[in-house]
Amino acid sequence: MKVKETVYADQSDYQRIAIYDTEVYGRCLFLDDVIQCSETDHKVYDTAILGKLGSANKNLLVLGGGDGHTAQMALSLNPGLRVTVVELDKAVVKACETYLDQDIYHHPNITIVIDDAIHFMEQTSVGSYDCVVCDLTDMPIGHNGVVCKEFYQKVFSHVHRVLNRSGWIAVYAGCDVEIADDIARAYAHHIEKRTVYVPSFGEPCFIVYGRNIQHIS
Repeated sequence: MKVKETVYADQSDYQRIAIYDTEVYGRCLFLDDVIQCSETDHKVYDTAILGKLGSANKNLLVLGGGDGHTAQMALSLNPGLRVTVVELDKAVVKACETYLDQDIYHHPNITIVIDDAIHFMEQTSVGSYDCVVCDLTDMPIGHNGVVCKEFYQKVFSHVHRVLNRSGWIAVYAGCDVEIADDIARAYAHHIEKRTVYVPSFGEPCFIVYGRNIQHIS
């Protein structure tokens, strides 16, 4: 990917944040040198991860997604939706608001919470949401490949309590679908997988959908 200009670059408390103007994909957000979204094709990803969203859904929880694009797309698909975005790094939200001209954070149907995803779900009432989107980074912050599976296990074990019985979850599995797929099969009765090609990512990525999430101790 050819960069024309570095628009913003800084090290937050959690990760390196960079926003570049590129020749092909417009303005792009990178976290720890991994692309998260681009101006030209983020809608491809957003549409895919929200593939199960319908008019009957009322309350969506987005874990991660500090760039605001998933929340923005969700409201365009379902204008009456209430969306809670839980983003660990407030510096990501600020950078996207300033340099990506992201104004969705001020929409009355959007609530932005700066918190750890697991901690937030631990403090949330049972059955509060009918859909959960896990839009976290390819490698969760503070984790390596060895414990990545444990992280997804924690996510699913907490999703069961915040998701109502008829709700669904969509998980961005990056380029390694096996980890998220294995965990999803342990916690959900109905699993679907979708391969999505987002040009700026440079390779296929995977979305795993699950319904009827159950608790497994």
